[in-house]
Amino acid sequence: MINQTVDQRYEVLEKVGESDLFTVFRARDKSVNRMVALKLINPDFAQENGFARELMQGVKAAASLSHPNIAAIMELKPYENTGYVIVEYVRGINLKERIRRIAPFGLSAAVDFAISITESLNYVHAMGITHGDLRPQNIIISPEGIVKVTDFGTQTAIATSPKVQASVLPSSAPYHAPELSMAQKGTASGDIYGLGCLMYEMLTGSPPYSGESLEAIADQHAFASIPSVRVINPGVPKAVEGVILKCLQKKPADRYQSAGELLNDLQAIRDALRFGKSLSWSPIEPSKANTVPTRPPTEEVAAPTVVEQEAVSAIAASSEVTTMPEKSRAKPERISIYLRVGIAIAGSVVLILLIVIGGIAIAFWTVPKPITVPSMVGKTIEEVRDIAKKLDVRLQEHAEYSDTQTRNKVFKVDTDSGSEMRPKQLINVWYSRGSTYVDVPKLKGMTREVAEKKLKEVGLVLGSITMEHDEKVADGKIIRQADRHRVLHDAPIDVVISSGPKEVAPVPPPSDTTNGDRDGNRDGNTINGADGSSEVHEFNRVIRIGKDGLGRRHVRIEYEDYLGLHTAIEEEHEENEPVQLSFSYVGKKIKLRIFYNDKVAKELTIDPQKQTGKIE
Repeated sequence: MINQTVDQRYEVLEKVGESDLFTVFRARDKSVNRMVALKLINPDFAQENGFARELMQGVKAAASLSHPNIAAIMELKPYENTGYVIVEYVRGINLKERIRRIAPFGLSAAVDFAISITESLNYVHAMGITHGDLRPQNIIISPEGIVKVTDFGTQTAIATSPKVQASVLPSSAPYHAPELSMAQKGTASGDIYGLGCLMYEMLTGSPPYSGESLEAIADQHAFASIPSVRVINPGVPKAVEGVILKCLQKKPADRYQSAGELLNDLQAIRDALRFGKSLSWSPIEPSKANTVPTRPPTEEVAAPTVVEQEAVSAIAASSEVTTMPEKSRAKPERISIYLRVGIAIAGSVVLILLIVIGGIAIAFWTVPKPITVPSMVGKTIEEVRDIAKKLDVRLQEHAEYSDTQTRNKVFKVDTDSGSEMRPKQLINVWYSRGSTYVDVPKLKGMTREVAEKKLKEVGLVLGSITMEHDEKVADGKIIRQADRHRVLHDAPIDVVISSGPKEVAPVPPPSDTTNGDRDGNRDGNTINGADGSSEVHEFNRVIRIGKDGLGRRHVRIEYEDYLGLHTAIEEEHEENEPVQLSFSYVGKKIKLRIFYNDKVAKELTIDPQKQTGKIE
């Protein structure tokens, strides 16, 4: 489907994912010039009449949903022997992949994600709609940390087809409430149970139950004790564990009775984390916790025998309370009445001062000081980000293409300048990405860094880089670029970079060896070179994000090997967060460049075969 246009409207650009039900493509809606996700229904399932009919009805019902944490459904149409759904395009990765990369999450991040999901459930449950298949594969997290729940309206269709159920069940079983089956319609209580499983997995790295078979997992959901998240992650406070335990109760009547009730507890936890309040409380009664014990049970103490009881009674009866003789008691010293009055007055003054000071401390320290919002319209988005960081408020950014607004300038804010707000509150800002189409600048003769900066200024990005020997163009300079003049905003521009004149290899002396490859390519692990400089290696190391006070930032890690420059990752990460870096490289040494918010934070040349351990 790549490069095809569906229904003369949706230009399919690339495949971005695949699930049990859909193959997902990034596409451009040419009618309004915006990116969308085109989800092609699995052809094996589309031919089942009951499934196709129920899916159509479920998606139509979900298309009416409008919530910041729900991926909006725009259209559902037949296509060849199957059909497709057009959904809001969300740049990012699903929660399952994010858990695989960085779990366990930081406590604040896990609670924030859980609140966003719960807010979406609270919204749909109020409309009489349930998700029914809440699992991390159906939740997308953008690089900015925005949560989008997907695949509303599909569970009813899944329940109609045993074939579809068999395909979906392996990934759904770890999150499915014990009272439900895949053949049943989802319930609000089942969604709450699924969210409890998600919170457990975010904080530990694995679901609460696993097993060698689907039946074994189902049995654990129904009969096994609820595992304690604090045993695996001791940093989880009692209140958070209590919320998870209440979500995971075997009986629906023992769980939260609504998403709104759960949301209240999660928001209370978030406030406590922000303002340093106690989290030693729990929303669930100890008798219903039913967790796996965190330590062996203590030995029972045997009851005393009759003889022992009689001996104790005899000792008690023979014991007398002795008092100190009156003469041996120390007599109190005489204190002047004036001194007593002075001490009483001084004590009263000190007590009043302590009360006043305590009241002032409570007024100024427990209640954050209001923030006056400055004018943001007309400033660049980078300037607004700096303002938000200094004020300690959160930004929700909305980027739009515009032929009239200046690129990267903020043109709309949902909070009036001069108004007051509290720290950590959210401000929505809209800024321009610039014109839809832009002219490609000439890059010949520039270095890679200069070309990348030049492209960024006009709203383009550097595409693939090919290294090529050139007798005339200096090493590291661009020889030529893709023949493109006017392109869509954010389009990649491919370039060819010079690696200098080609070195003439000395002619090897004649050899009597008749076996083996004379060009040095003796096996599948070298690329045209006998000196070892072009051997293929695997790089698997942990890179830890800097503990530098920058907080969450955009991270790009590039590496340069024998074949040229490559991008290893480009995504959002938290401060001090470990990142697993895995890629293949050619040669003996590589040069690593780590960028934070498009600025070089670290640059080093290493021989991974000799140096081991984390890269801080």
